[in-house]
Amino acid sequence: MARFDIKRVADFALDRADEVLAHWAPDGSYQGAEYIALNPTRSDSSKGSFSVNRNTGAWADFAADEKGGDLVSLVAYLEGVNNGEAAQRLAAFLGLSEGESIPPSSTYKSKPKKPAGNSWEAVLPVPLEAEQSCPTTHPHNGKPSKVWEYRGQCGSLLMKVMRFDIQKGDTRSKDYRPLTYCRDSKGRNSWRWKQPVKTRPLYKLDLLAKRSKAPVLLTEGEKAADAATSLLPGYVSMTWPGGSKALGKADFKPLHGREVLLWPDNDAAGKDCMLKLAAMLHTMECKVSMVCLESLGPKWPAKGDAADVEAAGITKEQLAALITEGKLLTSYQPVATEHQDQNKGGSNKGAESGQFVVNNRGVFFPVQGADDEPSLMRICDRLDVLALTRDPQGRNWGTLVRFLDPDGIVKEWNIPSEYLATEGGAEVLKQLYSMGLRAEAGQQPRRRIIQYLQTAKSPNRYVLVNKLGWHGDAYLLPNETLGTPIEPLYFYSTSPDLNKIKFSGELQQWREHVASYCKNNTRLLFAVSAAFAGPLLNLIGMETTGFHFFGDSSQGKTTLLKVAASVYGGPDFVRTWRSTDNALESIAASHSDGLLILDEISQCDPRIVGDIAYMLGNGTGKARANDRGGVRGNAFEWRLVFLSTGERTLDQQMAEVGKKAKAGQEVRLLAIPSDTGSGAGIFDELHGFAGGAALSRYMVEKASLFHGVALYTFIRELCASNLEKLATQIRRELVNFAAELSDDVSGQVRRAAEKFALVGFAGELASTAGITDWPKGMAMEAAKSCFSAWVSARGGVGNLEDRQTLAALRLFFDLYGESHFTRWDREDFTADDHTVRTLKRCGYRKTLQDSNALEGQACSETVYYVYPATFKAEVCKGLSDRKAKQLLAACGALERDKNGKYSIPTRLPNSGRNPERVLIIRPHLIPVEDDGEKGLLKKKAA
Repeated sequence: MARFDIKRVADFALDRADEVLAHWAPDGSYQGAEYIALNPTRSDSSKGSFSVNRNTGAWADFAADEKGGDLVSLVAYLEGVNNGEAAQRLAAFLGLSEGESIPPSSTYKSKPKKPAGNSWEAVLPVPLEAEQSCPTTHPHNGKPSKVWEYRGQCGSLLMKVMRFDIQKGDTRSKDYRPLTYCRDSKGRNSWRWKQPVKTRPLYKLDLLAKRSKAPVLLTEGEKAADAATSLLPGYVSMTWPGGSKALGKADFKPLHGREVLLWPDNDAAGKDCMLKLAAMLHTMECKVSMVCLESLGPKWPAKGDAADVEAAGITKEQLAALITEGKLLTSYQPVATEHQDQNKGGSNKGAESGQFVVNNRGVFFPVQGADDEPSLMRICDRLDVLALTRDPQGRNWGTLVRFLDPDGIVKEWNIPSEYLATEGGAEVLKQLYSMGLRAEAGQQPRRRIIQYLQTAKSPNRYVLVNKLGWHGDAYLLPNETLGTPIEPLYFYSTSPDLNKIKFSGELQQWREHVASYCKNNTRLLFAVSAAFAGPLLNLIGMETTGFHFFGDSSQGKTTLLKVAASVYGGPDFVRTWRSTDNALESIAASHSDGLLILDEISQCDPRIVGDIAYMLGNGTGKARANDRGGVRGNAFEWRLVFLSTGERTLDQQMAEVGKKAKAGQEVRLLAIPSDTGSGAGIFDELHGFAGGAALSRYMVEKASLFHGVALYTFIRELCASNLEKLATQIRRELVNFAAELSDDVSGQVRRAAEKFALVGFAGELASTAGITDWPKGMAMEAAKSCFSAWVSARGGVGNLEDRQTLAALRLFFDLYGESHFTRWDREDFTADDHTVRTLKRCGYRKTLQDSNALEGQACSETVYYVYPATFKAEVCKGLSDRKAKQLLAACGALERDKNGKYSIPTRLPNSGRNPERVLIIRPHLIPVEDDGEKGLLKKKAA
């Protein structure tokens, strides 16, 4: 076959552009240099959407959002071939032969390429505030006669398509224009009259999500889809933007595995389009059938679609009868499989190339059969290679595959490339078989499976991530990415169902029946606000934050969790503490930048509960060794808010096995009393219900019906906002919150205050976005109330380690004051010989009488003289003796000499005339605990 230089053919064709255009797009007319014609590949009724510049060869099909820069690409577009084939056809039309010298074009001179212009990419979904600015008229076509809104699975707006009826003299035409909200390379946002550059969404995805079990009906065009909705109400009637020429640009993945009925337009182009679509859907495990147009009778109009049923005199009842009689629908069967194509004509090309053949019957490898005839050896069920994957650092490459198990359930596995290099890929085969892949018996099919996986090529590249949430400016959900990632993301988990994010109902329903009843209820307001705080942590670099609601049973603690969970999903979004720390690593990663809920801390082993709290707060799983002793990469990571409940606090749960909670654990899991003190458990206000139990049942029931949409809307708002500006706003709010604290507040309390402030801000942000209907300031006041309750429950604003140290010191003297210290009440520096002998002496104790006792009541105090060595070894066992001395001196319980030293030379009983250095301690001066909220806030000026 002759080969031509594509650019030279395109240049030469410009000199004869009139002939080329008249041949491939006849019946056109010129408007200046623009050649306006009907697109011959479809049934346009009027001109205007298809034009070619005869001076440059540049062309555009606005209806399909297609364009090109020369006449070769024009022929390729109209003929449906590649540019090489188009150049050959164009050369044949112009009378050129291979090797013939092509003179330079007289009308076209090569110009230096201009730098790429400002590119606009669609923002999906459309931010809520942007919907208000959506144009209602076209600058040239005026007001539309019909508007179709494309909405996502949660009801969020994705794009619009507008129809314009144009009247020019006696000529009436129609024009369809897509409208999308876009962002350019400079970060500017604007509505643009264009299709999304990347994949285009389907029409009525929101209805598809609501009717997950219903069959789908696909038509060509929005008008036909709307008409089919009333004709066949049992189906979800859908379409895609751009018509038949844009079939390859639409995203049909949401239809995977569904039952789909195709209704083609009654012309060659329409039928051909639906046949191509049927083949696409067939590879997606869809059960495909088509409307048999012949069953609609001889009066069915040419180019007719579902919108013409009424005009053709066909009723809904007649359509239903045709379905019942089995006349309307015909099952789709592929015309010829690749397997059949390989055997046509006795060609052995497939065997020579060694290429695998994949179709619905399985994976085949070409081999030489009897008499050297080509044959195909089946090696396993269909196994599709979806993409090549690697981690964000460009390591740990893998191959993402998909197949159906014997029950027809879709299975996906990202096969690490390193597995293919070990023991002949035995580990790969073992895992595939375990997941349900069926393969032919014998060694050769097994070897061919590994060969197939090793040689498989895919143009798709996914960045493999093991956590959900933020990746750059994009937010990854289990089945969707909001925002625009730098590269496509793929969430990979050994248990992909760990995250239970689900969508049910509308935002208005959740707001009215769930969020509204949180008003004036501080614990509910705080729990729901905490759910919104998860996605904000990453913006300011705040660590994982946990809040634990504790109190007696039947106060409504589980209700708190289920209402908070409704922001993300249904009742199964609530998990329990009954897990190992290893299991919680993957669970936490699947909830990253979001909310994790763990109910009933008593179900967790008290020996490890403290370690789990540390692990969750640190945001990183264990670093594990590889088979060479090195550190394996890609340990689980997360950053989230987690809510917990229980009748006991973390400290009380650990005390069951003799452990104490450390300050780091306390700050990572802030314990808030669930009882508000109103007598109704978690409720401050009952909103007209007879009691807390009635309101609790109502909210739990409604949360199970309406959930998930609040999170989706909140993330959309974040993705559409200026994240740097928002982060600055959050930090300012945290500073303002901390500014209200007194100077006596410890660093631990200030650190906790920032976390409470973030939760309050998150609730206010959700209110501002219209996600909740809470009055301004209510969420922040609830956060302040819960912060005060936490301070009271912990015993004050001091440092936890300091309080624990002082408590331990006082306890030692209470327990061992008599057994470890020899009684010394005589003035002659001798001990009392009649008392019980002190076996583990730490020092001496002397009882002093208070001569200033009121009203004649005798008062006394015991002073302890402690040897420095025993103070360190016995009294401060497990504590810092230096810190203990500082704390005792600060509260007046430890004497100091005039030089500030803690040990004071003292003449002790039976020690001769030389004094010994001892610590003189008065344990009764050690404070028992702080005074609740005393010193929490700064005193306001009168």
